[in-house]
Amino acid sequence: MLTSFFAPASQPPLGIVIVGAGTVGGSVLDVLRENAQTISARSGRNIVVRAVVVRNIEKARTRLHPDMAGLLTDDWQAAVQRPDAEVLLELMGGESTAKECIQAALTAGKSVVTANKALLATCGDVIFDAAHAAGKPVAYEAAVAGCIPIIKTLREALAGDTVHEVAGIINGTSNYILTAMEKDGVTFADALEATQKMGYAESDPSLDIDGGDAAHKILLIARLAFGAHATMNDVPVVGVRDFKLRDIRYAAQFGFCVKLLAQAVRRDNGIELSVQPTLVPCTHPIASVDGAMNAILVRSAYAGETLYYGAGAGAFPTAAAVVADVIDIARGNGALAQHGNGTPLPSLIPADDCSAPHFLRLRVLDMPGVLANIASALAQQNISIEAIHQNESAPGQEVDIIMLVHEASRGKIFSGIKQIENQSTTVGAVVTMPIKRFL
Repeated sequence: MLTSFFAPASQPPLGIVIVGAGTVGGSVLDVLRENAQTISARSGRNIVVRAVVVRNIEKARTRLHPDMAGLLTDDWQAAVQRPDAEVLLELMGGESTAKECIQAALTAGKSVVTANKALLATCGDVIFDAAHAAGKPVAYEAAVAGCIPIIKTLREALAGDTVHEVAGIINGTSNYILTAMEKDGVTFADALEATQKMGYAESDPSLDIDGGDAAHKILLIARLAFGAHATMNDVPVVGVRDFKLRDIRYAAQFGFCVKLLAQAVRRDNGIELSVQPTLVPCTHPIASVDGAMNAILVRSAYAGETLYYGAGAGAFPTAAAVVADVIDIARGNGALAQHGNGTPLPSLIPADDCSAPHFLRLRVLDMPGVLANIASALAQQNISIEAIHQNESAPGQEVDIIMLVHEASRGKIFSGIKQIENQSTTVGAVVTMPIKRFL
């Protein structure tokens, strides 16, 4: 039996039910078994697995440790109701059944640990309301940035501080792609294929490369940092699917690297949220975060800037975060999700009102007056040009023009771009990215 792996502890054992024994769930079981004595010593309780819920019991037997055989079941409803289990680990993914499972566990008076960022981002209000009604925690460190303890940092380490900004790289697949394009000079298609071969990207990578995964995570961060109850419709999202190698090279000419940056920023008029490829100064530590790694910068009133770096995905980094949440609950430290009770909910700044300096790449016919017409279109939106670069070309040929413009609202930037694209000398669409100049 699995219990034979656990050393005696000073408190009664903590029974858990694990729903989902795939890549993450199987790794959690491995961590609990291989690190049992340390976990017991640090939590003061033996962590005892009471049931492991899987879709296919026979298939699971071939993948999991032999000691799991007697714990496997395909009946999650019965497993959740077990009186000898205090904690549910929801590791199945998806939304519908996972939501039902978590709600049933909370109703039964059990604590919950989950890595399900998509579910919490879309159904967080319902789940956290149920948690408050039950007086039980929903812990989700593994849902954001893998083993980086950003949830614990915001919930505990900075509990007495005022957070002004959280910004970072929180999708390893997109960061690996951009790094490969920058370092190896490969195209987006080749970089994506490499991530799939290495297991960083799914066969359908849409959630990663279109920015949805990062958006789910920044919604959870914004809820915890600011009490912001935002939805996916509140986050302007631009992924890396259509990203071009030449834009990385042009950005480098101005001293910038390009990262898919997720941001939640407190402004005087509300909370600003975004996920989009962003120019970052090459001298900033976030610019050096390469491959599938993640990094999150937090800026707060008293602690100033703090930076957190580590593996943002992967079976064992995620499993380590799940087990850490279980240990917190075993210690009695499980915290209820922050709801901002007693304080007004912050307003959300509309995407078009969010302001930043921007990078623009235009493809135009090299003719007299082209630059003047572009500058005029921007000036009509009160946008001033900071720097400009034009490649050499013969008169009448197509040429790229790269501009850095001073801070302006997204709405004005897009209005200026529309005017430029309507000019007869403009070829194709204008590419734009915000510039992040850290304080």
